[in-house]
Amino acid sequence: MKFEKGNVKTLSVAQTETSIEVTESEGGRRTTNSYPLNGKESAYVSPGSVKGTCKGQFKKNYLILESVATTHPQANGPAVQIHTKQKWELSTDLKTINIHVDVDSPQSPINVVEPWTEIYTRN
Repeated sequence: MKFEKGNVKTLSVAQTETSIEVTESEGGRRTTNSYPLNGKESAYVSPGSVKGTCKGQFKKNYLILESVATTHPQANGPAVQIHTKQKWELSTDLKTINIHVDVDSPQSPINVVEPWTEIYTRN
């Protein structure tokens, strides 16, 4: 299924028995990740090309996708882990996905980024 967020960003989603494959396209840049649904982790690359791991699971009526990536926000600074958790909810008519996104860093005592929600509609 392909979903759009305005004319700015698109998501293509494909599900198999063992994983969810998500392709994000924005500003000419395209990123594809396969989130295993068996509790194991898989390789992940963020839209900003930061590498890490990812996994997915279904909880009640939601799809939960998580990724952990290690980045260096300052050129000579320490490595920082960024944990992103997305809670996907598909509408009953299968035309809208609401994605609630939480980002945190295990090394930081405070959240650097406030949670947000993205809404995508099927074209």
